[in-house]
Amino acid sequence: MTFWIITCAMAIMVAALLGRAMARGARAGTEDAASYDLRVYRDQLAEVERDVARGVIPAEDAERARTEISRRILAVGSAAGKTPLLAGVTARPLWAAGACGGCRVLAALPHRGCAGLW
Repeated sequence: MTFWIITCAMAIMVAALLGRAMARGARAGTEDAASYDLRVYRDQLAEVERDVARGVIPAEDAERARTEISRRILAVGSAAGKTPLLAGVTARPLWAAGACGGCRVLAALPHRGCAGLW
């Protein structure tokens, strides 16, 4: 009997943690790929500037790195309107799956106890 009580308690804790993670994921920003890439490339440009200021890389290499990063920025900028990462994707299907699983667990508990989870 103690085993089943511990098992049920652990299952409830895992379900609560998964529900919390799903709720947090639904509230997270839906930044598209282009915006994320631009942010990364701007950070890379700033890092190149810091490396030049510290003397880690020579000026010629820094110029080549800036040129390459600028090319990537232009490529992302030209394709930004075409393919957003999360276009039309919502968290609702994930919530529906979680709700169905939760209802099944709750329905099984009163009838068969924790054994209904197996």
